[in-house]
Order: sequence, then C-alpha cells, then structure tokens
Amino acid sequence: NFKGFDTLDLGGVLKDADVLIDLSHAKGHGACGYGGAIKNLALGGYSGISRWTKIHAVAQYDKYWDKEKGSPEHAKKLVEACPYGALRYDSVNNNLIRNYHDCHQCFTCLELDLDIGSVKVPRESYSAFQEMMAISTDKVLETFNPDKVFYLNFALQITTFCDCVGIAQPPIINDIGVLGSKDIIAIETATLDLIKKEGIIEKNIPPFLKHVNLDPNEDLHPFTRLHGAYKDPYETVGFLEKLGRGNSAYELVEILSPEETAKMKPTKRVFEGEPSFF
Repeated sequence: NFKGFDTLDLGGVLKDADVLIDLSHAKGHGACGYGGAIKNLALGGYSGISRWTKIHAVAQYDKYWDKEKGSPEHAKKLVEACPYGALRYDSVNNNLIRNYHDCHQCFTCLELDLDIGSVKVPRESYSAFQEMMAISTDKVLETFNPDKVFYLNFALQITTFCDCVGIAQPPIINDIGVLGSKDIIAIETATLDLIKKEGIIEKNIPPFLKHVNLDPNEDLHPFTRLHGAYKDPYETVGFLEKLGRGNSAYELVEILSPEETAKMKPTKRVFEGEPSFF
C-alpha cells in the first residue's frame, strides 16, 4: 500500500514473458526530470488506468489547497498567474488542481498567496511519483529471472521532454551513445552521470521555460535545471536501489569508441552477418 493505492494492473503479456529486454530512449521528462529504463517499465508495463489514475495520481495525495482559506476568486487568480498553466480550478468542488508534470516550481503561486496561506508546493508530492515508479518497476522485475533481463539505454537525440509529448524536439544534450547492462541501477546511474557531464545545449532550451537554472555554482543535473529543483532524476534510481534491484556503483567499459568507428570501412553489402549501421 502506497499513498492509498494497493493494486496495479500489470500487462499480462509482460508478466507471461520469459525474457525481458528493456530498450529505452534516455530523455527528459516533465513529471520526474528523466525517463529511461526505470520509467519504461514503471509506466509502460501497466494499463492506462493504472498509469494515470494510480501511478501519476500519487502526486495528488498530499494536500496543497486549503479551500477554507482560499476563495474561488483567489483560486482563479492563482490559475491565471501560473506561467506554465499548471493550475486549474474545479468550481464545482472549490478545488485547485496542480498538474505536476507542467509545474516548474517557480513558486509564483506561493508569492501571490503569501498573505493568505491557502496553497502549498509540497516537496513530498514530487517524490511520491518517483517512489511509485520504483515500486511499479520492482513489481515488473519480480516476474523475471534476473539472469534473463537486459537493459539498453539509447542516449541519443536526448530531448527536454518525453517522446509521448508527440512533437518534434531539438536535442538538449549532445549524443552520448548506447549503454547496455544487466543492472538497471547501474545503467540508469551511468546514463544520468554521462548526461550531467555533457551538459545542456543552451541554445536549444525551449523558449517557454522561463525558470531554467543555469547557475554554474549550483551542482544540479541538467534535467533538474530544466524541470525544477524538486525533480531530481536520481531520486527514482535511489528508491529502486533501496528495494534491492541493483547497485549504483558501476564501471564503464567502452565498446566501439567514436575514434574506432570513424576508421571503420563501410560494408560492400548488407546482410545478417555484417554490421548495418553505416
């Protein structure tokens, strides 16, 4: 039982499978900062109802709107003031609803609410989604023999937002390569570390993100800089590591370095016995 939810609908085909190859595109994500191998299983392994009304919904568990203090008029002002459109007002139930995916923790709502005290931006709400993803991933992996699981992270065309946004996006991080491992914690940690080392392509920051933190004196991951201080991409990895699903200590073994690849001659013909990436 976590934040009021005690069941999730796992995909039957996934549960019945004997082998798991978790192939993921490493990219940013509005709700948790980063999407990779963990998020691929945490959300992709479950029904739409479980994804939206349970896994995502845990962020709504901790209350952040006091309807006794905040009037409908005040709520509407908060909605209008949010620069990211992350708030909406339910007039029927006098309820202010935050879309945590779109919230960049600019705290404009808190500034406007300073003298009233009707709204909060609880840090635990952002962590709740991260922890729920660790739990749902753990439940997927329970159904597999660890020796029959492999992870591939494609750290290429790394964008600010998830692919599910459905729009063309410029890369926000330079291409890094493809990572492979049998340890989900190791591969996610390594992917995040390499992205952090590479840094943001500042000219490709979406223009509507008005609160990106580019202060070099703050030790922040690029995705935290983009999506807000409460969206730490390492957080889900830490939760899953505590559940015993791997180790964040890793060793990088480079296979086919850029220098080696540049010297390779293209194949004269392409068939199953030769590489086909030229």
